[in-house]
Amino acid sequence: MSKKNYLDANHLLVELIKSKEQDELTPKAIEYFFLMAQKISESLSYKYEEDRNDCIMFAMEIIVRYWRNFNTSGKQESDAKYAFSYFTTVIFNGLARGWGQLHPIKDSRKVSLSNENIFNFD
Repeated sequence: MSKKNYLDANHLLVELIKSKEQDELTPKAIEYFFLMAQKISESLSYKYEEDRNDCIMFAMEIIVRYWRNFNTSGKQESDAKYAFSYFTTVIFNGLARGWGQLHPIKDSRKVSLSNENIFNFD
C-alpha cells in the first residue's frame, strides 16, 4: 500500500462482509471508517480542532446508523471500489451535517415577494 493510499479498499469490503454476517460492525471496520473520516476531514478547513472532531463524530454516527444499506452481495473486486466511494460520500455528508448543526446558517434577510411588493422580515 502506498503512502497515498492509506486504506486498502479490499480490506474495507472484507470487514463489511464480516460485519453483515455478524449484524454488527467489526472493530476493524470501525477503525477503517474512523481513519477514513479523519483523512477526509483533513481536506476541509476548520477554525477550531474541536469542530473537526465533532464533525468526525457526526460522520461516524451516520455510518453506524446506515452501514447496513451498502449491498455486499456481489463480492466482486470492483465492489471494493464502490464500498470505498460509497462510504466516502457518506462521510462527506456526515461531516457537512455536523458542520450544519454546529454552525447553522442564520439568515436575517428573508424576503417574500407578493404581487409587486417586496417585504423584509427581520
